[in-house]
This record gives sequence, C-alpha cells and structure tokens, in this order.
Amino acid sequence: MIKRSLLLIAITTTGLAFGQTSMSLSLKEAQQMAADNSYKVLAGEKTAEQAEKQVKETLAIGLPQINARGGYDHFIEIPTTIIPNFLQEFDPTQPEYLETQFGTTYNMMGEIKLDQLLFDAVYFVGLRGARTIEEQAFLGLEKTTIEAKHATTQAYLACLVYEENKRILDETLEVLDRVFKETKAMNEAGFLEAIDVDQQELTLLTTQNELIIVERQLDVGYKTLNFIMGVDINQELDLTSTLNTILEAPEFTNIAITKFEMDSHIDHKMAINNLDRKSVSHKYQKSFYYPQLTGYLSHSQSAQRNEFNLFESGQPWYPTTVWGLNLNVPIWSSGQRHFATQRAQIAYEQAEIELKETSQDLLLGVDQQRENFVAAERKFENETKNLELAKRIFDTSTSKYSEGLSSSFELTQKQSQYLFTQQTYINGLVDLLVARTELNKALNLY
Repeated sequence: MIKRSLLLIAITTTGLAFGQTSMSLSLKEAQQMAADNSYKVLAGEKTAEQAEKQVKETLAIGLPQINARGGYDHFIEIPTTIIPNFLQEFDPTQPEYLETQFGTTYNMMGEIKLDQLLFDAVYFVGLRGARTIEEQAFLGLEKTTIEAKHATTQAYLACLVYEENKRILDETLEVLDRVFKETKAMNEAGFLEAIDVDQQELTLLTTQNELIIVERQLDVGYKTLNFIMGVDINQELDLTSTLNTILEAPEFTNIAITKFEMDSHIDHKMAINNLDRKSVSHKYQKSFYYPQLTGYLSHSQSAQRNEFNLFESGQPWYPTTVWGLNLNVPIWSSGQRHFATQRAQIAYEQAEIELKETSQDLLLGVDQQRENFVAAERKFENETKNLELAKRIFDTSTSKYSEGLSSSFELTQKQSQYLFTQQTYINGLVDLLVARTELNKALNLY
C-alpha cells in the first residue's frame, strides 16, 4: 500500500512540477502501476485479507470461550406439582395425591461460563484447511497480478503499434498529398487527364480514412490502458518505452531460449495447492471418527423472593459453581462418515490427475509459444525488409512520376503495393509482440 501511494505521488508530483497533465510511464512502470492499482488486484487483496481473517476466526474456535447470561422470572401463578400422599398409609381417609407448589414468585439468576475445547480432530484438521484456503487466496492474488501485468503489456504495446501505424500513415499522406497537388497542377496545365487526378485523390482519401481509424484506435487504446492500470480513463499518458527499445532489449531477444521453471509457475503452484486442499478435505472427513472432549467452568448466582426486593442489599443470593467435562464419541452413522470419506478420497485422486494435466499443459504451452515466437520473429524480419523495399520502390516511382518518366497507372500500382506492405508490416509487428507477451506469460516471467 505504501509503495503504491509513493508511486502515485511521485508520478503526480512530477507532472505538477513541470506544469504537465500527462503521466509518463515506461512499460515496467505501467506494469507495476497495474500490479498496485488495477481493480481486479485490489479486489484480490480484499479476498486474501478475508482468508487471513478466516484463519484467525478458525483458530479462535479452539481458544477459551467466555459467555455470560442472566434471567428473570415472575410467576404470576406458581406451578402446582402432584406428589404421592405418604400420610395415606396412616390415614386411609387422606387423598392419594397432594397438590403442592414449590418455588417463589420472583426469581433472578446470573451466570458466567468458561468453555474450552480440549480435543477435537475436526478442529485441528479444519485449522489446516483454513490455512490452505488462505494460501489459495494469496495464490489467486498472485495470478491476478500476473494477469494485470499481462493485460497492461498488451494494451501498452497496442498503443505503441497504433503510434507506429500513425507515424507511417502521416509520412505516406505527406507524400500522397504532394503527388495529388502535382497531378492536379499537371492536369490544369493539360499534361494529364482528369482520371489521373481522381485516382490520386481516391488514394489520398482512402489513406486519410485509415488514419482516422488508427487515431480512434489510439484514443481507445490509451483509455483501455488507463482502465487496466486502475486510473482515470481520461488521464493523458506519455509512453516513454519505444518499440525499438523493447524489440532490442535482451529480455526480448533472449526470451526464446529462456529456461522454463515449472515449480515457480503460478498455475503449477495453484494445482499443488488444490491437491493439498483435497488432502486436507480427506483428513477432515476422517477426523469425524474421533471423539471430542470439551471442558467447562461455570459460576452462577440466583435470587428467589416472594416480594420484589431483588436489588435490596442484605437479601440472600445463592451461588452455584461447577466444572465438568463433556465427551462425545461417534459410534454409528449408518455409513454417512464412510461415504463422505470415500468421496473425499476420490476428489484427492482427481486432484492428482489435474496436477499431472496442468504440468503437461504448461510444458506443451511453452513449446507452442516458443515456436510461435520464433515464427513471428522471422516473419517480422521479412516484413521489415519488404517495407523498406516497398518504400524505396514507391519513392523511386514518385520521383519518376514527378519528372514525367512514369505513368499514373504505374504510380498507383506502387502506391497500392506500398500501402499493402505497410499493413502487412503492422500485422507482422502485432504478431511478434503478441507472441512475445504470450511466451512471457507461458514462462511466468511477469
């Protein structure tokens, strides 16, 4: 919590000091921001806190329990009890039973009692179970944090891709606008037909529409990134990490040969925790076969009056003090405990299968993501070369067209080729970044 506050204060103070409203973030800072402030992480922290309290709540069951109680009775009519008349043996004329009343009109009592659990296998196993649930909650928080960092990485890189696409389109539009103006001037001078002007204008407008779409995507992308990080969606951002620095970073280029540590992977740890919980559940059902022993100590005071003088000093109160033990021994449940134990054993065996499945699934996932990354890396290298070639061809064709050495049809072909190559380059870049983030997640490197 302190770390989170310091990060927010540092970023906000920096912006205010320079009179800026934007928030500058590198990729790692954005990931940390999400890990500290995303809504799902904050909710996960509350779940973990609840689990901590549940352990303490369960622990308290086995500690001394002290309770007090009191009562007041006003008998409007004292109950009548029928008892055998022992005088009948001496005087047969006496009735067989006598009607008599025991007790007083006003009665008050107060009691304080201490209860202590001395032995209960259910309690001890249940306490262990509560700890495994606590562990599950913290593992869930860890997984949520990883997913928040993963989602932030995807959103951050998407914004950088949109920015790169926008930069390319801006540069292309600058050239297309110049060509359109030159074509229009040559048409007005009678050197080119109107269809040439229309063709150039069509290409220009189509590219402008693509830029509008990218700008909208960029706006939504920034808002999405803000939302994932847990900040106001309208917060202006300045992303300080660039595509080049990310693509050239050692952790990016060496990720394909990074060793996979199975035991540290969050999914594997959660599968082991699930196995532990099923084991405890099995022991919990078996614990119902054991007896339960509790002890108690009680002290009470009672007052019995025929007049309402319960609070007058000098009147007698009658004490009672007692301690004792209670033993509960399970004998026969008609198979209920037996079948509950069997069901828990089956659940444990199922958890063992799920652990093996998780281990193999993680290994398979890493292999698949490695292959995807290597393929995407090679594809992007080719797309980068294609973009350089297409731009060189387009620049040459534009120069020839301006000098009158190339037709409008040839220029249009080169323009379409260049625009198509731009799109495939962006797609290749997206595929590479997605492959990298998915491999990063498969290797549990967040």
